[in-house]
Amino acid sequence: MTAKDLNNLFNQARAGDSSAGDQLFSYLSERFRQFARLRVWNSLDADEVVQETMVTICREYRTLEITSSFTAWAYKVLDNRILTCLQTQQTRNRRLETGDSAIDALAAPAIDPELRRRLVDCLRKICATNRRYGRVLNYHSQGYGTDEIKERLSLKESTLYSHLHRSRAMLRNCLESGDIK
Repeated sequence: MTAKDLNNLFNQARAGDSSAGDQLFSYLSERFRQFARLRVWNSLDADEVVQETMVTICREYRTLEITSSFTAWAYKVLDNRILTCLQTQQTRNRRLETGDSAIDALAAPAIDPELRRRLVDCLRKICATNRRYGRVLNYHSQGYGTDEIKERLSLKESTLYSHLHRSRAMLRNCLESGDIK
């Protein structure tokens, strides 16, 4: 179909011929889909570009005053949508690249193996003395809230806080002196 044929279909559709409009938009959407997939490699993004283009054309074609060619105007709308899509992809890629390098630049927290060994030893000693104290400390260190710990261990709130206070004191003593008492 030539540009002249498309312009004739456009004029007929604008005059109210719905079959001409259906034929025009069907032809344009197929051509646009092929064209967009050549420029936008992701087929989902290309389909989205074509859909946005077709929505714009459908919304504006009845009130449009064409001075040269409807086809040229329609392809210009498609071209603008493709450029917007490509710019969005480039911006997203740049942000991801800078985000990755920023994450790589952050140093991993240094873990002192000696401190880790002492913590594990102290937790074992606390569990040997009072298993609930060890469980309260373990859940708390994993980030559980007090309500969740209460439910998991079936404790009253005051009992939980008492266990937490005593287990922390035992842990502090163990880390300082090596003994939990």
